[in-house]
Amino acid sequence: MRKTIRKLLFLFIILSVVWPFYIDIRLSTTVGINPQRLILIILFLFEAIGGRFKGLNKLNKMWLFVFSLYIFYRLFVGIYYKSSLSIVLSANEILTLYLLSILCAKYLTFADIYRIGRIFYFTAFYLLAIVVLEFVTKRNVFAGINSGIGKAAQGAAITLVREGFDRVKGTFENSLTLMQYLLFSYPLIHLYIKRVASGKRFKNIAVTFAYAIMMAMTLSRFGIALFALEILVIVFFSFRSRLVRVSMVTIGILSIVPFYLVLSSSVFDEKIQLGTGNAGTLLSSDQRVAQLVAAGAVFVKHPFIGFGLGSAGDTLYEESQQNNTSYVIYDNSVDDRFVSILVESGIFPCILFFLIFVMSIRKSFMFVRSTEQKMISMIILVIFASLFILSIFTLYPLIFILLSLVNKRRNIRVQETLYLDNLTH
Repeated sequence: MRKTIRKLLFLFIILSVVWPFYIDIRLSTTVGINPQRLILIILFLFEAIGGRFKGLNKLNKMWLFVFSLYIFYRLFVGIYYKSSLSIVLSANEILTLYLLSILCAKYLTFADIYRIGRIFYFTAFYLLAIVVLEFVTKRNVFAGINSGIGKAAQGAAITLVREGFDRVKGTFENSLTLMQYLLFSYPLIHLYIKRVASGKRFKNIAVTFAYAIMMAMTLSRFGIALFALEILVIVFFSFRSRLVRVSMVTIGILSIVPFYLVLSSSVFDEKIQLGTGNAGTLLSSDQRVAQLVAAGAVFVKHPFIGFGLGSAGDTLYEESQQNNTSYVIYDNSVDDRFVSILVESGIFPCILFFLIFVMSIRKSFMFVRSTEQKMISMIILVIFASLFILSIFTLYPLIFILLSLVNKRRNIRVQETLYLDNLTH
């Protein structure tokens, strides 16, 4: 049973990368079954029959308490509003975040972080092929086979453009989701490569080149800046060889810069004016400013219960349209996860979600001993930063798998660290 559950967990991780979650069998406009959710349901049934969710006692009690408060407060909001979408979204969080975290804490060890990095390494070039094909053909290869009913599927069918250049999505529904995945997976791939017997230099340079190309094609300024920071941290804390350091930094720069040199005329000609730019322009930030202004206005109306899960985009859009200000929201999307939680379910879940990551960052520094392994702290910090520009929760299952492994109880972490030391020497 244990081996079967572990295999299913790794299969879930693989499918989360190679197969778009929005391609599913639609049961209704709000409910769909895809391969990833099907695996989670099977895992839930296995554990309900035989395991009885004993993984709860493997997680740090305080982190689990905060996490549980967040999950079940959101469930309360979903039930309170009696909205099918709100209830489905809260149930989805219980399945894809809460129960998945418990299962990972029970059946995976810290050493499995390196195995996850191995999965990301072998799927990196598959993802690169999908991204390059999309960039060249100006069409996502999965666009023709999605169901087209769900909001994510509809969003995936739309080609985002920045200054005349298409922003690629790969196997995800949005270019920023791809950006977040690249930031999340790149350091984990590096951790895996550090453990391989040979070809470390070539593999690091190849992955850095592939990831730099994909990151550049997302045309995300925030993503490119953080990716450059990741490269610098990894290079200068993990490699003693000057040749490897120079090679990785050079490859990263030469892969990204040409794309932005093409855009340079737009960069120098455009004025940065918050609240007055056009939607989609290269340097405009007015949408995020407008969302913050609207969020402040609607928060005072329902500060503790919000407007229901899944309602943030529509609520902020309606507020913007009703109040004629210079900060105009052009559509019903939300760019900030904390703003989304605040509007949907009030101030308490927003604070709890913030604490989930702050506590995880603290634990990650306490958990590991080597400078190399402290890159896990960098991953959580980078993902935490990305939450302020991206509200889409596609990658949350993968993120919370990492958080659950970091937030295991101290005695269990010590045992797994000793196991890891034996494994890697």
